[in-house]
Amino acid sequence: MENNVAPLGYKKLIASLGSDSPVCTIIPHVQTFQEALTQSINGIDIRTDPKLWKSVQVNSPVLFDILCKDDNLHPLPDYMKGLLKLLLKKSVEPFQDKESPSELAVIEKDKIACFPSLPSLRGRGRYSADKAVTGTKERCKKDFKGHPSLLPGIFTIFCSHGICYGFEVMNNHESVNIPFTIFRTRFSKAPNVIVYDFACSLHKYCLRRDPVFFKHTKFFVDRFHWYNHKACSHGYNLDLYPQYTSLNTQINEQANAGLKRIKDMLSYMTQDHFMSHCRLFLYNKNINKQDSC
Repeated sequence: MENNVAPLGYKKLIASLGSDSPVCTIIPHVQTFQEALTQSINGIDIRTDPKLWKSVQVNSPVLFDILCKDDNLHPLPDYMKGLLKLLLKKSVEPFQDKESPSELAVIEKDKIACFPSLPSLRGRGRYSADKAVTGTKERCKKDFKGHPSLLPGIFTIFCSHGICYGFEVMNNHESVNIPFTIFRTRFSKAPNVIVYDFACSLHKYCLRRDPVFFKHTKFFVDRFHWYNHKACSHGYNLDLYPQYTSLNTQINEQANAGLKRIKDMLSYMTQDHFMSHCRLFLYNKNINKQDSC
């Protein structure tokens, strides 16, 4: 390293390890990827195995960037072997000896949510983390401005094709409990990929409550908001993953821009009228989106 300045790839790794993000952001729980790391630790050059080499690229581009550009890491030196061993151990700790809450938990009816194709399958569950008071503050924070007496708005969920699955009225600005509860109660299996502007906090929130359910879910910050995440792991940076180059992460923001046009009309409606107007608006959006496909 010239002039004691680390190459860009190492900077991303060091910054990720120095963040308060879970280790599994850069060491995900993927069998082929963890097999690749294990073989590298055992002195095998995984570049000769296309399947393992590609698994490193698509699952941990932060590590791939280093391994791809630094020939001195094949075979791995002792200091890298020790680091990867520790990271592998830490990456599986959230999932060890953990069980999901009972699937028979009470399902509560919610009058401020609308998910026609995603009925409630189970209760949210109760977790010790809900009552825990952490002694450290989250590094990644967002400031919100809103009306002093009106609710913040609605939380919408879209698929990658731009179809809205539904919405829920928010009680607090960007509360990560809302997406956690939606995924936990309405999805039989957690999504493989979740893109959210506050994915860093949502990821930690999920791992502290039901890590088993979200064990194979990859969390990403959408491209528009990533620049504002200065203290988060680069594992959340969607632009580093080649398989998601064509993924439009602004679908939600684009749809919400349309909702803003009727914001003033919605703000002072009764609850029933508010829900009816939102349902109709998003229904028409979905129909128009399907017609244009």
